[in-house]
Amino acid sequence: ILNGCRGHPMFVTSKGSRESLGFQSEGLDFFRINDSVKRHDIYSLLLDHMSDEEKLGVTARLSKEVLHKATEMSGELRSAANTTSQESKARGAYAVLSDCLQILTSPKMFIGRGSGSTDEDNDVNTSTSTSTTNVSRTSQLDHVKGKLLSKISRKHLIETVLPILCNLKVILEKSRSPLLRNLMQYMVCIFRQFKKEVNETLASNLTLLQEIKYDTRQFEKSQRLSGDGGHLAEITTTE
Repeated sequence: ILNGCRGHPMFVTSKGSRESLGFQSEGLDFFRINDSVKRHDIYSLLLDHMSDEEKLGVTARLSKEVLHKATEMSGELRSAANTTSQESKARGAYAVLSDCLQILTSPKMFIGRGSGSTDEDNDVNTSTSTSTTNVSRTSQLDHVKGKLLSKISRKHLIETVLPILCNLKVILEKSRSPLLRNLMQYMVCIFRQFKKEVNETLASNLTLLQEIKYDTRQFEKSQRLSGDGGHLAEITTTE
């Protein structure tokens, strides 16, 4: 909606909801924000207030409803993936793809990096044994929950998201789309976090595995040479 992508089903659904509330949006873009920096400020604010469960759900929806849609045979998102420039009829869809990849690459989307609950627990008055026990149990439950969500996230990224990215990568390469850079940033994030899992998952497809490794090395090299490592430097490899 913030990108004004009118061809996506989510925009159509949102339009119906607004009209049912009495908004007349014909010819107007109430929600479109052309400035990408302002859009990302909004995304960042939203991510700051999301739980790990919500981030997991957002990752799943963006992968299915945006990235996967761009690999289908028709639609505005596919047109955006096929174009060599964002200055096209699918400009809104192009921005959707670009924003989607940047959101998924953001360190704030990582599962299991902790939340405000830990700091709150440290501030709890533990003057009685009962309160201490409650805090300890809560902390243990949060830890177990975090580990479980991390495993679910890892499984989803490797088994669902990675194949979608590989298919989308082929399309973007054929069109020489600038979006390929955004996609490679996300692939680098996944590969650097889960090298072991990626190697195991693609063990039967050595050609694709070697391609991902090569692309990852080349991308990291180009980032170092340009001095534009950005938040990739914050990513650590999972043991």
